[in-house]
Amino acid sequence: MNTVACYKVVPDAQDIDVNPDKTLNLDKAEMILGEYDLVAIEEAAKLAEATGGSAALLSAGGEKLNDTKLVKAALSRGAQELYCVIDPVLDSSDAFQTASVLAAALGKIDYDLVVCGEGSGDLYAQQVGSLVGALLGVP
Repeated sequence: MNTVACYKVVPDAQDIDVNPDKTLNLDKAEMILGEYDLVAIEEAAKLAEATGGSAALLSAGGEKLNDTKLVKAALSRGAQELYCVIDPVLDSSDAFQTASVLAAALGKIDYDLVVCGEGSGDLYAQQVGSLVGALLGVP
């Protein structure tokens, strides 16, 4: 079974400060793989290994996806391939925009199953996975 795990790069919660005007200050926040997405990545790798298939990773976002530390962190969890859709506009995209980009990218990848985390570590809207499924016409 060929699996694809979608993931998001998010600011590390322990590095986020609150400004006097109650907005979040991410200036000192290190970017990390989303905590919930780590589970999806590891499960995709386990499923691929158990079925003799392959595991790939897919993300959409800005230039931070090119960070070699983040790329290594993602691939070190057992996936064989990594696909990234990189555009600065995606740094501020909403759930539907992100899902649309991921669904379009998945249309170019050979997969049997797509695995998404429960929600993103920054917004935790819990919408992208369901929207990707709806856009692809799959559960």
